[in-house]
Amino acid sequence: AIPAAVKRAVWRRDGGRCSFMAEDGRRCEAVEWLEYDHIRPWALGGSSEDAENIRLLCRAHNQHAAREAGFKAGSN
Repeated sequence: AIPAAVKRAVWRRDGGRCSFMAEDGRRCEAVEWLEYDHIRPWALGGSSEDAENIRLLCRAHNQHAAREAGFKAGSN
């Protein structure tokens, strides 16, 4: 579980939208179906207590990040 204070800090930092950046520098514009994502996965020791390890991603980019990290979609 991610503490409420960390969620609030991440929401403010990410501006309430997906933080995914494409290779060409464009940021995803999604503001719905957002999920809190661990940059270093919790399963691999990533902290839920540190806002620097948490980001907002839309569902599609969260699943993409999970696949890139070697996890099955929906298991992160």
